[in-house]
Amino acid sequence: MFGRLFAAGYVALVLLAFALPAGSAAVNKTLQRVSGNVSYRLSSANSQRIGGQVALPDNAFALTENRSTARVTLEDSSVVGLGQNTTVLLGAFNSATAGPGSTITVNGGRLRFEIHHPAGAKSNYTFVTPTAQIAVRGTIGLISTSPTQDVVVCLSCAPGDVEVRITATGEILHLISNDALTISSGVGKVGQVNQQITKDFENDGLNAGVGGGGGTFSGVLADVRPIGLPNPGVLEAVGGAIVGGAVILSSQPTHAPNATPTPGGGTIVIQGRPTPAPTPH
Repeated sequence: MFGRLFAAGYVALVLLAFALPAGSAAVNKTLQRVSGNVSYRLSSANSQRIGGQVALPDNAFALTENRSTARVTLEDSSVVGLGQNTTVLLGAFNSATAGPGSTITVNGGRLRFEIHHPAGAKSNYTFVTPTAQIAVRGTIGLISTSPTQDVVVCLSCAPGDVEVRITATGEILHLISNDALTISSGVGKVGQVNQQITKDFENDGLNAGVGGGGGTFSGVLADVRPIGLPNPGVLEAVGGAIVGGAVILSSQPTHAPNATPTPGGGTIVIQGRPTPAPTPH
């Protein structure tokens, strides 16, 4: 009997070991799926999709696919929200006396960061894009990178808390709240946050509200799934919100311009404003 118990315990330990990412001794951050398809990979290993939340070791990649969003929570509870089609490399967390932080390399896509302000220390958080290094502390902001340009947006940034070094020229720029920096062909231009900039981030599932209120995600890519169609009225909503609108579930075809086809012939229609109650007669 003891032999059977020992064998069972050994199997449990082996299964637990295989459930953790390789190199998990240095785990201090988590990746959480918010909507769509989210995965991670280590070095050159194949990507592994996640269904909920997973602990990530140092130097792991986090990836989102089309119409997908994810949340990375760091050791000091700072949060990085990933929009759709985004890839980031999460470096080792530094807890040195100079201040906590990490280097996060943005290989493509859009993200929203909410970095906690360390008490009496300088933050070492640095976001690296193909054109710049962005050092931040105690800041809420947005970053996007594409083959043609990078954009850095300050939603809530005190003077001195955001420093951007443009790689091509070495020029250093300091941003404050409501600043939007565009870097193209090695040249940086600072302007004000405008509707087009915020719309681009919101369309990728990130909250881009000036001032930083309203949470990390916009809800545009909320993960709403019909269950058991054509049986209407049963919905599962995962990791997102539909605010100020109405959801209509039908098993009949519809030609509404914002309708999304669903399995089983049903349709979800998200309207732009609340549907008023019928007027009594």
